[in-house]
Amino acid sequence: GESLPRWTFSLYWRADGEPVWSDASLIARENSDADEAGEADVGPKQAEGLLTAIADELGIDNTMVSEAYEDPAE
Repeated sequence: GESLPRWTFSLYWRADGEPVWSDASLIARENSDADEAGEADVGPKQAEGLLTAIADELGIDNTMVSEAYEDPAE
């Protein structure tokens, strides 16, 4: 694999000028205004909860879920 993931921002539009997506609540925010909106920031605890739920759904023992860190300098 690659040392760093490839991320990109893209702009899409329709030829007729209509919005591609109209439910702004389902679009992720780039800034950190989550506190003002009453939403929780995503961090390690939320990631662990997600991975534990996925492991449960797949029938994998939760002890297989572990923290990982990739040093981008290496």
